[in-house]
Amino acid sequence: MHGRHTTACTAIAALIAIAAPAGAAHAQAEGEIIPAWVKQVFVYYANDQISEGELIAALTYLINNNIIEINQTPSPSPAPAPEPEHKANDAVIHTATSQLKKAASEVEEATELANVARELLTSATSEANIIGVAADRAEANPHMITANASTIAEIIEYAHEARYESGRLKVQMIGYVLISSNAADDAEHSAKQQNEWAQQSHGTAAAEYKKAAAEYKKAAAEYKKAAADYSALMGILDKTIRDAGRLIDVIDNNDGRPSG
Repeated sequence: MHGRHTTACTAIAALIAIAAPAGAAHAQAEGEIIPAWVKQVFVYYANDQISEGELIAALTYLINNNIIEINQTPSPSPAPAPEPEHKANDAVIHTATSQLKKAASEVEEATELANVARELLTSATSEANIIGVAADRAEANPHMITANASTIAEIIEYAHEARYESGRLKVQMIGYVLISSNAADDAEHSAKQQNEWAQQSHGTAAAEYKKAAAEYKKAAAEYKKAAADYSALMGILDKTIRDAGRLIDVIDNNDGRPSG
């Protein structure tokens, strides 16, 4: 059991390492130390979804990973809007085509993030089920704990590891919910901007901008899926923490010894 848990934890840690999309640290408004989208973490705290310790750890994580950047110079907009023209020239078409390529790349990043979120959620759900079933059976029949000392030690280590790892991942998931939500907002803004540029353009350029707008909408949808899965994952991790605690309590109350 311990081997399976260690393997799962290693896999989750590896996935976490690649979960954040390139450029995930988004620009802040001028003079703003904490971006508005990051402030959502305080909503989780106010609703008792995270503890004070998890709030502090989450903010520390966001700062250390440059998700919140202090004194950051605002990034330029994705691309300068072309001046309105009665017909598209080569420069405008080139700009529009570049935007389409960028939008397509955004869809790839969003899809990758959504896939990682789904894989993490599936893996964590499987782990939670194992811990939950073990805790339920132990509570229903404490006398079933009749294994030898080495097996009991392995179960306790497994439960402690599951509880610790789940708590650590939950802090990271708070960050990824915020990253995904912010990326979705940015993608929707970009889609709106592309449509505006399309209205200012004609012919090939207008068509390219419209395609780019459609791609950004796809990216926004993928980011929203990722945010939903990461949010659900927080709930699964909470359940694992509770169930691991229940299992540890049952074993501790029985002193890890066979009952007569």
